[in-house]
This record gives sequence, C-alpha cells and structure tokens, in this order.
Amino acid sequence: MKTATLHLKYASTLIVLLILTAFSGLFAQSGGYGEYDGSETYNRWAIRLSGGTAVFLGDVKQEPILPSANPFNEWRFGGQLGLEYRISPVFSLAGKALYSELAGAKSKTNTYFQADMFEGSLNLFLYPVNIFSNSNGRIADLYLMGGIGLSNFNSKLYNLSTNNVIASSGSGNGIGLMGRTFEPVLSAGFGIDFLLSEKWIISIENSNKAFNSDLIDLTASQFKYDVYNFTAIGLTYKFGEKPFKHLKGRPADDQYTEVAEIQMPEPQIISEKNEPVVELPVITPEEVAKPVIVEEPTIVVPIVVEKEEKAPSQTGYRVQLLATSKPYDKAKLAAKTKINPDLIEESMFNGLYIYVTGLYEDHQEALKAMQKIRRDHATPDAFLVYFRDGKRIGVKP
Repeated sequence: MKTATLHLKYASTLIVLLILTAFSGLFAQSGGYGEYDGSETYNRWAIRLSGGTAVFLGDVKQEPILPSANPFNEWRFGGQLGLEYRISPVFSLAGKALYSELAGAKSKTNTYFQADMFEGSLNLFLYPVNIFSNSNGRIADLYLMGGIGLSNFNSKLYNLSTNNVIASSGSGNGIGLMGRTFEPVLSAGFGIDFLLSEKWIISIENSNKAFNSDLIDLTASQFKYDVYNFTAIGLTYKFGEKPFKHLKGRPADDQYTEVAEIQMPEPQIISEKNEPVVELPVITPEEVAKPVIVEEPTIVVPIVVEKEEKAPSQTGYRVQLLATSKPYDKAKLAAKTKINPDLIEESMFNGLYIYVTGLYEDHQEALKAMQKIRRDHATPDAFLVYFRDGKRIGVKP
C-alpha cells in the first residue's frame, strides 16, 4: 500500500514537470539553429468524442482487476468530450468532460455499490515520436497523457442479499454540483491515433484515474485512494492548420558565434555623508537589572461537540459517520471529524463496522445535530440511523 501511495506522488510530480516542459517548449519554438521551412503542416485544434468501459478498482470488487458479472454486474460505461490545443508537434493541452457510472460487488462482505459521476480535467499530451521526426505521414501516432481534475459523484452502498441501502454519499448532501460529493482526481494513461484522413482520426485510449478518497465505494481500507480504469474508442476531428517548423541547417561543432563583451557598470561609491544614520536605543543598567515578568499562557480548550446525555434504554436516533468492512481507528476518525473520540461509538450492522455519535429521542433535535456535524465537522455525508436497545435497526420508526 505504501508503494502504491508513493507511485501516486511520483505520478503527480511527473505531470507537473511535463506541463512545465510543455510551456518551456512553447517559448523555445522560435529559437534554434538555421532557418525554418514550412513544407509540412499540422492542425492546432482537435475535438475528441469517445465512449467506453469504466472498471472500478477498489475495496468493493469481486476480482482484483477484471470486472465480474457474478454476483453483480460490474460492467459500466461512460462518455467523454475533449478539446485539444496543440502547443507544438510534441505537446498539447486538452480539457475533458466525462460522465460515467461505476459499480462493484463483493460476496465476501455481502455488499455492492453503484455510483454515477461528472468529471472535468486538464490534461497534458506528449507525442514522443515527434521529438525525433515531425513527419505527418504516419498512419498511427502514440501519445502519453497525464492530468488533474475534479469529480462530482453520487454513490450508494447496498446489502447484496436484501438490496437495502447501507450508506450513501452525495445524493443532495454533498458540496459539489447538484449536492454531489466533490473530490480531486489524478489521471495517467496512453492512446493511439489512427489516421483516417487529413482531418479525421480514430483514437483508442486507456487511462487510470485515482480519487483523493477511499470512500467512493463507501468502504475504507488502508490504501487511501480509490481507482478506476477508463478504456475508450473515439472519433477526433482536427482543424486550425499550422506549418511545422523544420530546421534547414545546423552549424558545425567548430563554428562559434562571437559574443559581444558585456560592459559592466562601475560600482558607485556612496559617501559617508549620504549614508543614513541609525540611532540605537540606549539601555540603562537599571533596565538591565529589572526583572522580566512572564505571564503564564492561558490554555483554551475548544469544545467541539457537546456530549448529549444518552437515554437509559439506548434507543433513539444517532448520526452515522462511517461504515467499513474492517475496524477503523477511532482516533483517526476523531482527528478527521474533530469530534471527541469518547463521543464516537463502534457498532456492527449487516456485517459492517459502523461508527456513530449522539443519541436523540426527538427526530428534529437529531436532524439539527446531523446538520451541525455535516457543516462543522468535515463529514458532509453523515446521516441519521435508528438504534433500539443499543443496536441499529434497518427501518426507522
């Protein structure tokens, strides 16, 4: 798991370096040796429309990599629209908008989830073959890509046997578009363009996208990021013709360009009369001997969540913070939500570990507490559940 996290950090660093290199290449196009020849052209703009499969790679999944149709169909599909701007024959920038669904099931935990999402991203394309040759006569062109974006999704976790909802994310309660859950996304992949004509291309593209969250399937694990694969085939239209910049010649190694000697200005000497005079304060012996009184700091302990008195029967409404297939460290959950760990309780429901806080007999009072936790304690997906004699029941009274 640590290795995978490290790979994500390396990938994000590589994407930033590639973007910086692309912009440096943009300004370097006008320089170089020799004169330029515009005998060949390329199209500066391209519109890409594609569709394909979205395969979730996370905790709630029957097989490690390939999608499964049993006990629940994990195949999902999505569509993508992109606008690409060719900075140079080697680099281009592309904005992409994606809509897709995700799904996964795990018979071992008797759960499955379904999600739908909108995603927008900014991507850098690298055409490595064009580093060595600007020829536009190839019938296929390989490109590498990486990008960053934002995802807005709704997600629900179900009991596989009863189809009852166990937990949900977004669905009008998030901070993203239309109340969806909002998360950053990091992507990397590759593609191949097959030339149909001067303007039209068929593209095959494969990319992996990592969320900055482990809860799109509403199941937490030691690995902090949920990942999905998007493989698509699409049609691309190119426009905005621009000539390649070829070099006619390059000076030999024994030819040198004379560089004019740079005349440095002589340093100016400022007379002592013009120097500003800084007066230093005079400290008397009495002030040195005077004792310094240091006041002890006053420590203010903020009260995060007021502790409600529990009903003796342990029956009433509670606010659920998290549901996971494995025990979750309450100290970590408390640090994330800023809720006192003594106010967070662990319980079991449908084979999952659930973590709740508060106990309210009145439904309106419980709603106010839930809204406060969503607003003030970094838990926008918190929701109400009902306990009877210390145990959660599936149906609220």
